[in-house]
Amino acid sequence: HLGVDEHALLMHDMGGLVAWEMLRKQPETISHLVVLNTIVSQTGFNHPKVSPGAFTRRLLSAYSGQLTSVAIMQNTFDSLGLKGEHKLTEAECFGYVAPMREGADPALYSHFTQINETMFTRLDDTRDTFGNFQGETLVLWGAKDDVLTVDQVPILQAALSIPDENIHIYDDTAHFVAEERPDDVVREVTAFLGTN
Repeated sequence: HLGVDEHALLMHDMGGLVAWEMLRKQPETISHLVVLNTIVSQTGFNHPKVSPGAFTRRLLSAYSGQLTSVAIMQNTFDSLGLKGEHKLTEAECFGYVAPMREGADPALYSHFTQINETMFTRLDDTRDTFGNFQGETLVLWGAKDDVLTVDQVPILQAALSIPDENIHIYDDTAHFVAEERPDDVVREVTAFLGTN
Protein backbone atom coordinates (compact mmCIF):
# COMPACT_ATOMS: atom_id res chain seq x y z
CA HIS A 1 0.00 0.00 0.00
CA LEU A 2 2.86 2.39 0.84
CA GLY A 3 4.94 1.37 -2.15
CA VAL A 4 7.78 0.03 0.02
CA ASP A 5 9.39 -2.86 -1.81
CA GLU A 6 12.18 -3.55 0.67
CA HIS A 7 12.79 -2.76 4.33
CA ALA A 8 15.01 -3.52 7.31
CA LEU A 9 13.48 -5.42 10.22
CA LEU A 10 14.56 -5.00 13.85
CA MET A 11 13.22 -7.42 16.46
CA HIS A 12 13.37 -7.85 20.22
CA ASP A 13 11.87 -10.34 22.66
CA MET A 14 8.38 -11.61 21.64
CA GLY A 15 8.58 -9.45 18.52
CA GLY A 16 10.86 -12.13 17.13
CA LEU A 17 7.88 -14.45 16.67
CA VAL A 18 6.24 -11.88 14.41
CA ALA A 19 9.49 -11.07 12.63
CA TRP A 20 10.30 -14.74 11.93
CA GLU A 21 6.85 -15.17 10.43
CA MET A 22 7.39 -12.12 8.21
CA LEU A 23 10.75 -13.55 7.14
CA ARG A 24 9.14 -16.90 6.38
CA LYS A 25 6.35 -15.39 4.28
CA GLN A 26 8.20 -12.64 2.40
CA PRO A 27 11.99 -12.99 2.68
CA GLU A 28 12.51 -11.03 -0.54
CA THR A 29 11.06 -7.85 0.99
CA ILE A 30 13.53 -7.75 3.89
CA SER A 31 16.96 -6.26 3.18
CA HIS A 32 18.47 -6.43 6.68
CA LEU A 33 17.66 -8.14 9.98
CA VAL A 34 18.68 -6.72 13.35
CA VAL A 35 18.17 -9.15 16.24
CA LEU A 36 18.19 -8.10 19.89
CA ASN A 37 17.60 -10.85 22.50
CA THR A 38 14.66 -12.59 20.91
CA ILE A 39 13.14 -16.06 20.71
CA VAL A 40 15.11 -18.26 18.32
CA SER A 41 14.74 -21.80 19.67
CA GLN A 42 13.60 -23.77 22.68
CA THR A 43 17.30 -24.39 23.32
CA GLY A 44 18.57 -21.50 25.41
CA PHE A 45 15.08 -20.16 26.10
CA ASN A 46 14.34 -20.46 29.80
CA HIS A 47 10.75 -19.49 29.28
CA PRO A 48 8.70 -18.39 32.26
CA LYS A 49 6.16 -20.81 33.62
CA VAL A 50 2.90 -18.88 33.38
CA SER A 51 -0.21 -20.67 34.59
CA PRO A 52 -3.58 -19.91 33.01
CA GLY A 53 -6.09 -18.37 35.37
CA ALA A 54 -7.60 -15.25 36.86
CA PHE A 55 -4.37 -14.00 38.49
CA THR A 56 -2.48 -14.12 35.17
CA ARG A 57 -5.38 -12.40 33.39
CA ARG A 58 -5.36 -9.57 35.94
CA LEU A 59 -1.59 -9.17 35.78
CA LEU A 60 -1.51 -8.98 32.00
CA SER A 61 -4.55 -6.71 31.81
CA ALA A 62 -2.65 -4.24 34.01
CA TYR A 63 -0.48 -3.53 30.97
CA SER A 64 -3.35 -1.98 29.06
CA GLY A 65 -4.92 -0.31 32.08
CA GLN A 66 -4.23 3.14 33.44
CA LEU A 67 -2.61 1.66 36.56
CA THR A 68 0.50 0.48 34.75
CA SER A 69 3.56 2.05 36.29
CA VAL A 70 7.30 1.63 36.36
CA ALA A 71 6.93 -0.45 39.55
CA ILE A 72 4.42 -2.85 37.95
CA MET A 73 6.49 -3.19 34.78
CA GLN A 74 9.76 -3.68 36.67
CA ASN A 75 8.19 -6.25 38.98
CA THR A 76 6.71 -8.12 36.02
CA PHE A 77 10.00 -8.13 34.10
CA ASP A 78 11.90 -9.18 37.23
CA SER A 79 9.45 -12.03 37.86
CA LEU A 80 10.08 -13.25 34.30
CA GLY A 81 13.83 -13.29 34.94
CA LEU A 82 14.44 -10.24 32.73
CA LYS A 83 16.63 -8.54 35.29
CA GLY A 84 19.53 -6.20 34.82
CA GLU A 85 21.37 -3.28 36.34
CA HIS A 86 19.31 -0.85 34.28
CA LYS A 87 15.94 0.10 35.75
CA LEU A 88 13.32 1.21 33.23
CA THR A 89 12.32 4.87 33.19
CA GLU A 90 8.72 6.09 32.81
CA ALA A 91 9.41 6.84 29.12
CA GLU A 92 10.85 3.36 28.52
CA CYS A 93 7.89 1.73 30.24
CA PHE A 94 5.54 3.80 28.11
CA GLY A 95 7.31 2.43 25.03
CA TYR A 96 6.39 -1.10 26.10
CA VAL A 97 2.90 -0.26 27.31
CA ALA A 98 1.70 2.14 24.57
CA PRO A 99 1.12 -0.55 21.92
CA MET A 100 -1.00 -2.45 24.44
CA ARG A 101 -3.26 0.44 25.42
CA GLU A 102 -5.82 -0.70 22.84
CA GLY A 103 -6.67 -3.88 24.75
CA ALA A 104 -3.95 -6.28 23.64
CA ASP A 105 -3.99 -8.03 27.01
CA PRO A 106 -5.97 -11.02 25.61
CA ALA A 107 -3.17 -11.54 23.08
CA LEU A 108 -0.54 -11.36 25.83
CA TYR A 109 -2.51 -13.83 27.93
CA SER A 110 -2.78 -16.18 24.98
CA HIS A 111 0.93 -15.90 24.21
CA PHE A 112 2.23 -16.42 27.74
CA THR A 113 -0.09 -19.32 28.49
CA GLN A 114 0.63 -21.09 25.20
CA ILE A 115 4.42 -21.25 25.26
CA ASN A 116 4.50 -24.97 24.57
CA GLU A 117 5.73 -27.69 22.22
CA THR A 118 3.40 -26.52 19.44
CA MET A 119 4.93 -23.06 19.50
CA PHE A 120 8.47 -24.46 19.47
CA THR A 121 7.65 -26.86 16.61
CA ARG A 122 6.31 -23.92 14.59
CA LEU A 123 9.45 -21.95 15.43
CA ASP A 124 11.67 -24.86 14.30
CA ASP A 125 9.71 -25.17 11.03
CA THR A 126 10.03 -21.43 10.43
CA ARG A 127 13.77 -21.50 11.15
CA ASP A 128 14.14 -24.15 8.43
CA THR A 129 13.08 -21.47 5.90
CA PHE A 130 15.78 -18.97 6.92
CA GLY A 131 17.93 -20.12 4.01
CA ASN A 132 15.53 -18.23 1.72
CA PHE A 133 16.68 -14.91 3.21
CA GLN A 134 19.36 -13.25 1.05
CA GLY A 135 19.99 -10.15 3.17
CA GLU A 136 22.40 -9.46 6.01
CA THR A 137 21.84 -9.95 9.73
CA LEU A 138 23.21 -8.05 12.75
CA VAL A 139 22.93 -9.55 16.25
CA LEU A 140 23.15 -7.42 19.41
CA TRP A 141 22.71 -9.62 22.48
CA GLY A 142 22.84 -9.04 26.23
CA ALA A 143 24.69 -11.98 27.78
CA LYS A 144 23.12 -11.53 31.24
CA ASP A 145 19.61 -12.31 29.97
CA ASP A 146 18.36 -15.22 32.10
CA VAL A 147 15.39 -16.00 29.83
CA LEU A 148 16.62 -15.48 26.26
CA THR A 149 20.13 -16.74 26.85
CA VAL A 150 23.23 -16.32 24.73
CA ASP A 151 22.95 -20.07 23.92
CA GLN A 152 20.47 -19.08 21.22
CA VAL A 153 23.05 -17.08 19.26
CA PRO A 154 24.94 -20.06 17.71
CA ILE A 155 21.60 -21.49 16.51
CA LEU A 156 20.72 -18.15 14.95
CA GLN A 157 24.20 -17.78 13.45
CA ALA A 158 24.04 -21.21 11.80
CA ALA A 159 20.47 -20.77 10.51
CA LEU A 160 21.19 -17.38 8.89
CA SER A 161 24.92 -17.84 8.07
CA ILE A 162 25.84 -14.73 10.06
CA PRO A 163 29.53 -13.78 9.97
CA ASP A 164 31.25 -13.39 13.35
CA GLU A 165 31.82 -9.67 12.80
CA ASN A 166 28.02 -9.13 12.74
CA ILE A 167 27.54 -10.61 16.20
CA HIS A 168 28.00 -8.41 19.25
CA ILE A 169 27.58 -10.00 22.68
CA TYR A 170 27.51 -7.50 25.55
CA ASP A 171 28.75 -9.29 28.66
CA ASP A 172 27.56 -6.56 31.04
CA THR A 173 24.05 -6.28 29.57
CA ALA A 174 20.87 -8.25 30.24
CA HIS A 175 17.56 -8.34 28.34
CA PHE A 176 16.97 -4.67 27.55
CA VAL A 177 19.87 -4.08 25.17
CA ALA A 178 18.36 -0.94 23.59
CA GLU A 179 17.71 0.65 26.99
CA GLU A 180 20.94 -0.51 28.64
CA ARG A 181 23.28 0.37 25.74
CA PRO A 182 21.41 2.89 23.57
CA ASP A 183 24.54 4.56 22.15
CA ASP A 184 26.05 1.22 21.12
CA VAL A 185 22.81 0.05 19.55
CA VAL A 186 22.40 3.26 17.55
CA ARG A 187 26.03 3.17 16.41
CA GLU A 188 25.97 -0.51 15.39
CA VAL A 189 22.61 -0.36 13.63
CA THR A 190 23.48 2.87 11.82
CA ALA A 191 26.78 1.42 10.59
CA PHE A 192 25.11 -1.86 9.62
CA LEU A 193 22.42 -0.14 7.57
CA GLY A 194 24.90 2.32 6.08
CA THR A 195 22.90 5.35 7.20
CA ASN A 196 23.90 8.61 8.89
